[in-house]
Amino acid sequence: MPTIIAGMSIAPGPYVPHLFGDKVVAMLKRPGRWLSAAVNHSIAWPRRDMMLKYNGIEFFLRGIKQGDRTAGACISVFMGESDLHDALAAVYKFASMLGWYKQGFVEITGHISGGHATRYEGPRAPFGPAITAGDATFNCNYMPIVVDATAARALAFWREGKWLEHLHDGYAFLSFYKVIESQFTDGRKRGSWIDQALPTLPSDAVTRLRELTNQGVKNLGMHIFESGRCAVAHATVGEKIVDPDVPADLIRLSKDLVVIRDLAEKYIREVLQVPDSNDVYHRHDRLAPLYPLMSQENVEALQRGGTLPRRSIEMHGMRIAVNVWPNEPPEKLRELRLTVSRIRDGRVSTVATNEAGTIQIPFGFDFPHRRAHAMEGFRYATKAQGGNLKDAIAVNEYRKAVLCNHIVEITLPSDDKVSCEVVIPINVDIAATLETWDQEIERMRGQTE
Repeated sequence: MPTIIAGMSIAPGPYVPHLFGDKVVAMLKRPGRWLSAAVNHSIAWPRRDMMLKYNGIEFFLRGIKQGDRTAGACISVFMGESDLHDALAAVYKFASMLGWYKQGFVEITGHISGGHATRYEGPRAPFGPAITAGDATFNCNYMPIVVDATAARALAFWREGKWLEHLHDGYAFLSFYKVIESQFTDGRKRGSWIDQALPTLPSDAVTRLRELTNQGVKNLGMHIFESGRCAVAHATVGEKIVDPDVPADLIRLSKDLVVIRDLAEKYIREVLQVPDSNDVYHRHDRLAPLYPLMSQENVEALQRGGTLPRRSIEMHGMRIAVNVWPNEPPEKLRELRLTVSRIRDGRVSTVATNEAGTIQIPFGFDFPHRRAHAMEGFRYATKAQGGNLKDAIAVNEYRKAVLCNHIVEITLPSDDKVSCEVVIPINVDIAATLETWDQEIERMRGQTE
């Protein structure tokens, strides 16, 4: 792989604050200068208005469901004293990253500015909207922040190519090629990278490359350059061009599109090292927020799969709070203490309890695999055991969230959060169980009132 300025290692991004519901409605009423951009997209979009704070900017994603009708997607930002072009550039860069991260495209199709956060739908999108399943489920946590201008430019061309892929093969091909072309000042180095990358592409691209070889194409990289990039970009007499009236040209270009698209994706992912949400899921070290609170010796020993005395690590006795994303920790789960019950092969078993000992919530920390798990086995004390109904309600609400595979978060003393994967029990009738718990929770609430 070539060494280039933009080829930095871009790790998963920081924790991204998300807001849903009435707080967002209130924020959208803020007086001042606003920019609203109409969006065409292929990713699932929020049902209701939401806000996420990314790279220091509050982006409001306007929900698709507006009462009984389906509205067009829109992104609003509060401009304040910012220049219109600066604010619009920030929206474009955000859209490029959002589309890449969610493995689709988010294309800005128009914008307006004014004294209110006016929804702007722009021209009707040619594709039907895709909507997230719930009102508070759109999640961009750990979306990377790209500060290098060259890498950001590659993402912009990728966004353009992914959108055009549904509209015009030729222009899509050119945009995908520009992902790579924009990263090199030397055409020979660009060609060398393409030649090295072609044999490593996914199966669909390899099938097309094999077909070209069988047709007698000797230099596959040069074919992609001359019959694709140059043939689309140029229309000079005597040069090889793509003629819109020649079906063979259009068919060839359409078949070659998978090759240049996979090359562009490979460059962004492997050379620029920009992860998407799937990469973050597999690569993100869930336990990283814990490491500054522990000795380096203990962290390294656990990551190697070591077995340590349970009271020897700093997690024992640590104060935490527990919440279900994106909600704040409920009152009863804000002041809990971790007790380490066992350490074996780098896996730390813990129980979080309240001061009175009437609530017990188990967690597992897998240091070799950098994962945290919300475990089955929650407990709350009955009234006879010194417990109360508020404890029981808090634990049962938490149990519901775990059974429904929601994201459980542990807030550490540093205020950083550890995201937990949920271990769902098998052989459980989820619908019937939830119905029973809902009835029990309502009965308890009635008694507390």
